[in-house]
Amino acid sequence: MINHAAKRFREGFDHLTLTTKFVRTRLLRSYTAKVGIYFETDTYIVKTAECAEEIDELLKLRHRVFLQELQGKRKLFRIDLDRHDLACDHLMIVDRTTGRAVGTYRLLSSHFFDTFYSEGEFDLDRVKELPGVKLELGRACIEASHRNGTVIQLLWRGITAYMKRTETRYLFGCSSVQTLDPYVIRSTTFALRRFGPTEESLGIFPRRGYRPDDFGMDLTTQSDTDPKPELPPLVLSYLRAGARMAPTPAVDWDFGCVDYFTLLDRQTLSPAFLRKYFGEGRD
Repeated sequence: MINHAAKRFREGFDHLTLTTKFVRTRLLRSYTAKVGIYFETDTYIVKTAECAEEIDELLKLRHRVFLQELQGKRKLFRIDLDRHDLACDHLMIVDRTTGRAVGTYRLLSSHFFDTFYSEGEFDLDRVKELPGVKLELGRACIEASHRNGTVIQLLWRGITAYMKRTETRYLFGCSSVQTLDPYVIRSTTFALRRFGPTEESLGIFPRRGYRPDDFGMDLTTQSDTDPKPELPPLVLSYLRAGARMAPTPAVDWDFGCVDYFTLLDRQTLSPAFLRKYFGEGRD
C-alpha cells in the first residue's frame, strides 16, 4: 500500500502542476495535431483535435465521464490530464447539432513517442520489440446520451483512418472494466478467456503493485457463485475484431477499475472487420 500512496501523491502533484491555469494554458497553446483526420456524417464530425480549445474540451469530457460519472470524484479545474496527453493525437466525435465533443480516443503512435501509458501497469518490453508501427489506444469515453453503436463505429472508422495514414500494424492498450469487486473481476477474466484467445507468447504481465494477488485476489479458479459479468461494448468490439488479451489483468485501484491488456495485429484482424473498416482485402 506504500507504493500506492506514493503513486497517488505523485499523480496528484503532477495533475496539480499540469492543471495550474497558467501552466496549462501555456502547454495547451503549443499543441498541434501530428496526423490530421477529418470526415463527416449527417450527425457527427470525426476529426483529430487541432488546437488548445479542442483539447481542453476533450479533457473536460474525460473528467465528466471518468471522474464524475464513474467514480463520483472531481479534480481541480475539472479536467483529466496527464503527462502523455501532449504527445498524443486525440480523436474526437463532434455532435453537429450542438457543436460539442461527445466522444474521444487518445492515440499514441510509436512514430512520435516511445513511452506508453500502459507500460506503467504492464511489462511491455517484448511488445515494443515487435516489428512495425504501434499505436496505443487509451482514454476512450463517450458522453452518456451518445453511447450507441453508431458512435462506437465512428471511433473505429477514425482509428482505422489513422492506422492507414501512419501505416500502423499493431494496436494495443488497456481495456478497462469499472469494478474492484474481486468476484466480478474473476468472472470477467474467465469470461474473456472463453470469448477469445489470450496472448501468452509475449510475456505480458502486470507490474508489481497492479497484480491481482497484491490485493488478495485469486483468479486461478472460478466459482459457481461468481456473478455474471457484463463486458463493456468497446471490449466486445476489440474481441470481435480479432484482439488477444493478456491472461492476467492489472488492478488500477486509483481509477477503480481492472485493466486487460489488449493487442490487435492488423495482419490477423477478422475478415468482417477488415471488410467493414479497411475495405475489401488486406491493404
